[in-house]
Amino acid sequence: MSNLKRSPDDPIGLKTVKGDLLDLLDNGVFDIVAHGCNCFHTMGSGFAGKLVKRYPQALGADQRDSILGDQGKMGTYTQCIVDTPSGKRVRIANIYTQYYYGTGYAGGEHFRLHALKSGLQKLFEDHPGQLIGIPLIGGGLGQGPIQAIRDLIAYFQTRTGNLVLVELPE
Repeated sequence: MSNLKRSPDDPIGLKTVKGDLLDLLDNGVFDIVAHGCNCFHTMGSGFAGKLVKRYPQALGADQRDSILGDQGKMGTYTQCIVDTPSGKRVRIANIYTQYYYGTGYAGGEHFRLHALKSGLQKLFEDHPGQLIGIPLIGGGLGQGPIQAIRDLIAYFQTRTGNLVLVELPE
């Protein structure tokens, strides 16, 4: 990835790419695209909403391979393989990083950092050497702690070298 760079404004030197993760998925840039989702088979907004409009197989994998509302899914993932316009087959991983969906959950923040860590760990164990592209999982509708999420992504970048954070251009 020639446009991979370290963010100058990030003290931990997080490697990011500016772009649209869905376009990069379409172009077959990554072996795997992972995103965060909830445990209620709901992918109607945020990155997940955009993803399933283009690749409904991601929602199909969630509905087919997991139980609605099961808290035991937290920190695990479901997956599907899609044929992209580039001709490359790419795996999409639905990492269960929040129990509820939407915003404004009265019980507190939706996103769980430990679930992202567990999900990424399992993904790397199951698919070693695969290049994984992700959005800032939990940084939008999940209302997670942005710097802690960025630190966790940097941790996996250091350990694997195969994780790329894709951020939309400003």
